[in-house]
Amino acid sequence: MAAHFIDLIPVLDRRALNGAGISVKTDSNRQVKDIANHYAELIKAFRTALRLTPEMTLRELDKQWFSKSL
Repeated sequence: MAAHFIDLIPVLDRRALNGAGISVKTDSNRQVKDIANHYAELIKAFRTALRLTPEMTLRELDKQWFSKSL
């Protein structure tokens, strides 16, 4: 969905969760356990951050969070 609606839906992955400061548990391959369970929290974090920086787009914030060091 995110690929088709890049201005509306953030990508759900460990890099976005990390950038948003959302604490997750990972498996032995460093993949997020139960990743889908974090989507609501990630959307809430995006919404909060975008309200604080209205000049930033969802895509820009997604890129910024994705770029944060793991």
